Amino acid sequence: MTELDKDHAIWQIVNEVTASIAWNISKKYHRFVEIEDVRQVMNEYAWKRKDKVAEYLIREGEAERKMGYKAFTTFMRRAGERYARKEKSKSLGYELGDEYFYKIVMIETLIKVALSGESHLAGQVLDPDVHGVKAKKQASEGNNLLAMIADVDRAMKKLDLRTYNMLKHKYESDAPLAEIAKEWDISPQRVEQIINRGLRQVSEYLGGETPY
Repeated sequence: MTELDKDHAIWQIVNEVTASIAWNISKKYHRFVEIEDVRQVMNEYAWKRKDKVAEYLIREGEAERKMGYKAFTTFMRRAGERYARKEKSKSLGYELGDEYFYKIVMIETLIKVALSGESHLAGQVLDPDVHGVKAKKQASEGNNLLAMIADVDRAMKKLDLRTYNMLKHKYESDAPLAEIAKEWDISPQRVEQIINRGLRQVSEYLGGETPY
């Protein structure tokens, strides 16, 4: 295994990555963290995990290096997000365990319930067979269905009009992609891209994927 002392050139890459991530996180959590604090936390995290740094960033071949760089960026972003969420929770006086993260498949089900009025789908929202997690019992932990639907509805209203209408068309009436594509005079593949991007945007508005 490569020895990564403090003078190794790899730390320049680490510093560049953490600087970029810290800037984004400090903007997202601007009331709770400072950019230099986030950067320092991530740099310390990387220093304590030199084996992971080497695994991600010291690779042979251009394709492998790109994959490693992407994986390392995700690795560090999660570390920075955990720190920022912890600082936010301390500031607002709640426990990290109270946080709730919406998976894409859950967002899709909530949109269907909200738009179509198909109440029989509500039971799927917290179904562990669907989402792979044990349903939580407290409303504060995300088990209040009406509040969850309201969260998704607010997030959808932040989308651009075309994306919102495509999501509405798909999930309100279960319209096939070809039908939506004909209405908007674009290809079904393009419709799928726009819908998937819209779901990711809704997920981000709701807090993004879990950093844990």
